[in-house]
Amino acid sequence: MDTDLTLGTINMDYNDLTIMGRGTLTLNGYGSLILKAKVLKIDGATVHACQNSTDLKSSIFYVRDSFECKNGSITIEDKSKEAEGIETQYGDIILEDSILDIRSSGTSIYANGDLTCRNGSITIENENEKSTADGIYSAYGDAVIENSSLDITTNWEGVYGGRSLTIDNCNTIIRCGGEGLDSGGDLTIKDSTLDIQSQYTGMEASSAITIKDSSVRIDSDRIGIKNETKDEKMEFSNSDILVTAKEDGLHSYGDIIFTSSELDISAFPAIGSLYGTIFYTDDIYLKVPADVKYGKFSAFDCAILKGDDYPAYHCVIAKKRVSDDICTISDIAVQTYTGKALMPAVTVSWGGTALRRGTDYILDYNNNIKAGMASVTISGNDNYTGEVTKTFKINKAANPLKIKAKTATVKYSKLKKKNQTLTVSKVIVFTKKGQGKLTYKKVSGDKKITINKSTGKVTVKKGLKKGTYKVKAAVKATGNANYKASALKKVTLKIIVK
Repeated sequence: MDTDLTLGTINMDYNDLTIMGRGTLTLNGYGSLILKAKVLKIDGATVHACQNSTDLKSSIFYVRDSFECKNGSITIEDKSKEAEGIETQYGDIILEDSILDIRSSGTSIYANGDLTCRNGSITIENENEKSTADGIYSAYGDAVIENSSLDITTNWEGVYGGRSLTIDNCNTIIRCGGEGLDSGGDLTIKDSTLDIQSQYTGMEASSAITIKDSSVRIDSDRIGIKNETKDEKMEFSNSDILVTAKEDGLHSYGDIIFTSSELDISAFPAIGSLYGTIFYTDDIYLKVPADVKYGKFSAFDCAILKGDDYPAYHCVIAKKRVSDDICTISDIAVQTYTGKALMPAVTVSWGGTALRRGTDYILDYNNNIKAGMASVTISGNDNYTGEVTKTFKINKAANPLKIKAKTATVKYSKLKKKNQTLTVSKVIVFTKKGQGKLTYKKVSGDKKITINKSTGKVTVKKGLKKGTYKVKAAVKATGNANYKASALKKVTLKIIVK
């Protein structure tokens, strides 16, 4: 059922209001507000609001706590001077599966808290040249726009997120007098297409800027893309970026990282990092105005300038990044303990070109003496930066134990009185010392001759007759942290009783 109301204000004050139904509710307002409520929900309804008062400087929909529209359609027409379209005083705005078409003289959608738009379409047109009206504004919260289309024309900021701003899987067109996209924290763009024309800065964030799997076109009267925190990076991944700017193309206080992205930048300086480093993995196509005197290009023929070339903009030369996903780094074979530091060779290539150790990269080995896991850190040098750590295994060495038998003599005159004991050194020569504890074993021989399994002492028992006796013995070294256990080393001992 369609309803057409001509009114001053629907004032719910501190009460909740829910508008449901399949019909159209048309509100023609002439008062200070059209609709005021504590919580306003529009569920499945179509609402058309028109503010006819030419002196209004307030909001058309003014909600104290939260505004929610699901499966709805909202059209706002504003003939006043500076009226906000939808405003929450304290809370959030949630738009799901809805269509909004707003023509207001003030900020079109203003949330004091979070602002979420999913699976929707928002069209905003504001051409009031005398007001600083934003398109979508989340004052202190997170602004998240997903699976939606935006078409915004405004004389100030297109979309602002007070704490952060995320554009995910969206088709976005913005024409504005201020920043196209602006965030008080991180700015993230994923799987989206953006076309921004700005009289100020195309994109700006106080913290990190991440653009992934997206196509971005910016035409700016000042800076193309800018972030303002020294330790925060600007990162482009699998994206196409076209920037035309009268000042800087990309302006970052921190690192700028390009991965599998195509850039077409017409600006000067084209790319600059005040305090960070510029990394890139692919060719970057940069256009610099022909009438600009810019000194020397960097080592990689990009319009990325050193401080000496352009003192007002202290950039660093672009460096190629050494990382596992970009470089080809040779595997390190398993090593064997030697007692000395092991430094196996590592080869590194970047884009099919072999890099030079000591010039393009340096190696730093750790824990590379004892058996176990060792590591080597490959660090970029000179025109390369970044680092990668590779691990390699050091196996235990074979036990060096080697022995041979000696001939020992026992006097029969003493043996008649008591047992005789021979130290291990009397019967065995250790040509190479074993590693670890030694154990001994009698394999065969006269039963009156025994071998202590711990000390290797040979006992010749009282009563053994004169003669020459052969005893087969075995010795084993148990090994230790760096050596394996040895195999049984067998020898034939020769003991003479005379």
